[in-house]
Amino acid sequence: MRTVSRISVTPVKGFALLCPEEVELTKRGVVENRRFFLVDGEGRRLRASLTDWPCLVHGEYDPEEEILAMRFPDGREV
Repeated sequence: MRTVSRISVTPVKGFALLCPEEVELTKRGVVENRRFFLVDGEGRRLRASLTDWPCLVHGEYDPEEEILAMRFPDGREV
C-alpha cells in the first residue's frame, strides 16, 4: 500500500496552504480542497499568472455549517 506523509490543501484556490494531519481522499481528490476560487468584478476567475495572488490569506471551510472563514495578514477575520 502506498502512503502520503504530507499533503497541502486549501479551501480557496490561491490562499495559504494548510497541512492537516488527516484528509479524506476520493477518486476526485481531497474532499473540499480548493472548493472555492476568486473572481473579479466581471465574474472572471482570477488566475495567479495574471493577478496578484492572496496567498497570505488563510481560509477554513466547515462543510457541515457551510461557513467559509478567512483570516488576513493584519489579523482581521471574515
